[in-house]
Amino acid sequence: MASNYPRGSEWRKWDLHVHTPFSYLNNQFGSPEDTDTWDNYVRILFNKAIEKNIAVIGITDYFFIDGYKKVKNEYLENEDKLKSLFGNDEAKLQAIRNILVLPNIEFRLNKLVGPRRINFHVIFSNEVSINDIENNFLNEIKFVYESGPQTEDEKRPLIKQNLISLGQRLKLDHHNFATKPDIEVGMMNTVVNDEEIVRILTNKKSIFEGKYLLFIPSDEDLSKISWDGQDHQTRKVLIQKSDGLFASNPNTIQWALGYKHLGNNREEQINNFINEFKSLKPCIWGSDAHHFDKLFNPDQNRHTWIKADPTFEGLKQIIYEPEERVYIGDEPEILKRIRENK
Repeated sequence: MASNYPRGSEWRKWDLHVHTPFSYLNNQFGSPEDTDTWDNYVRILFNKAIEKNIAVIGITDYFFIDGYKKVKNEYLENEDKLKSLFGNDEAKLQAIRNILVLPNIEFRLNKLVGPRRINFHVIFSNEVSINDIENNFLNEIKFVYESGPQTEDEKRPLIKQNLISLGQRLKLDHHNFATKPDIEVGMMNTVVNDEEIVRILTNKKSIFEGKYLLFIPSDEDLSKISWDGQDHQTRKVLIQKSDGLFASNPNTIQWALGYKHLGNNREEQINNFINEFKSLKPCIWGSDAHHFDKLFNPDQNRHTWIKADPTFEGLKQIIYEPEERVYIGDEPEILKRIRENK
C-alpha cells in the first residue's frame, strides 16, 4: 500500500499539549458555552498552526475529551463549517486537513511529590473512537466524592455531572469557592489513581492495546534533585510506568536518555537506567496553551521536533528511538544546515 508520506520520516514540529475552552482550570479562551468562542478558537488554532508549521496537535483537556470531540466532530468533519471559518481557499483547507489532532487527557493524580500534585497524561491514537474513550475508559474511572468516620470512601464515576455535583457541594461547605463555576470547583478538587487508569487500559486490549501512550510532566532537572527522601519510590514508580516525560530541561532530557547514570561506557549507562526505570524515556514538550498568545509558543522557544510521519504510529517510534527521533529546541541542526546551504 502506498504511503501518504513517500519521502519517509522527516523532522516536523509537534505540539502535544494545547488546551481548549473546556479546560475549565485557567481557561482564558472565552466562555466554553458560547459558539463564538469556539469559532474563534478553531479559527485561531489552525491559522497559527499553519503559520508555525505545526504538523500534529495534542488537543488537551483535564479529565475529559470534550474539546477534542467538539473540534473533530463539529469542525474538522464538517466541511461547511470549515469553509465558513476559512473561506473556499482549497490550499488552506487541505493544510488544515493535513494537521493530525490527537486526544490528550490530563489527569490530576492522588499523589504528591514534595508539595506538588502530579499530573498524568494519556495520549490516544486518533484511530480510537471517542465513544470507546468515554464509555470504556473515562466513565469507568472513579474518584472519591466524600467519606466519613469508619466508612468506606464514596466513589463516583468520572463523568461531568458528578464533578458538577461535587463542585456544588463544596461551594456550600466552603464560601471562598462561591464565585467559581460548579464544574471548575469540582475539577480543581478531583484526583484519580494512576493505577486504576493503567488497569482499565491494559484490561481492554482489544480496544486500547498499542493505541495510547503515557506521559508525566517533569520540567525540572531530574539529574540534580534529591532521590534520598520519602518521595523516592512514588517518583520512581510513576516514571517506570510512563512511556515518556513532558520535559524541556536539557539536563532532564539527558537524564531520561541514561546519560547521567553510572556506567563505564554508554552501554552500561543504558542498561543501568533501564534496569531502574524499565526503559529510556523520550521527552516531549508543548506550549501548554490556555490562551491565544501561548498557542504554539513554548517557553524559551523549546519546540518539539519529531522525526517521523505525522501519525500516532510515528509518535510511537520515539519510544524505540528516543534519542534519534526527538529534538527539543528552535530547530534541529540538520534543518539549519540544509536551509543555510540553499
